[in-house]
Amino acid sequence: MAKTSDLELFERAYRRRSSADDALLKQVFGEEGLEALVASKSGLLETARTYFPHLTSSTYERLCREPDSLQLEKARCEREMEQLAVQNYGAFIGSAKVTQAVRSEVVDIQRQLEEMGDILAPIQEDIQEFQTFSSGLVTRRAALRNVLQQHGSLLELLELPQLLDASIR
Repeated sequence: MAKTSDLELFERAYRRRSSADDALLKQVFGEEGLEALVASKSGLLETARTYFPHLTSSTYERLCREPDSLQLEKARCEREMEQLAVQNYGAFIGSAKVTQAVRSEVVDIQRQLEEMGDILAPIQEDIQEFQTFSSGLVTRRAALRNVLQQHGSLLELLELPQLLDASIR
């Protein structure tokens, strides 16, 4: 029971802090600026939400040192990125080669597909003609099958005049 109430207190405190952070962000960026920031760069918004409490809880002296510490952090990040690039230059070059090979193969496949389309176009026309011709044959076959099924009845009907002649004589 105590854990549930502690969790509820924590959640309420988190919501108050988040709403206070959002109010501060609205003051800094403005309502439209904040909405544009959410739409375009939501990651930057999360960074601002975590950074503003740090700024608001800092002393004046610490705030005065903040630009220098940010500059040092930026320089450190740039050095780390440069070291990472130097350490992994082989992977970058290999990745570029693989990407170039894949692009080349995709272009080749696209060219071959276009050639195949050019080859298959006349065949499709021939298939359409064959389908048209075969539908006529199917109709004729159905008619002939009907005649074959009625063959006995037709013979009797055709023999009827001969039988009448024979019976009259």
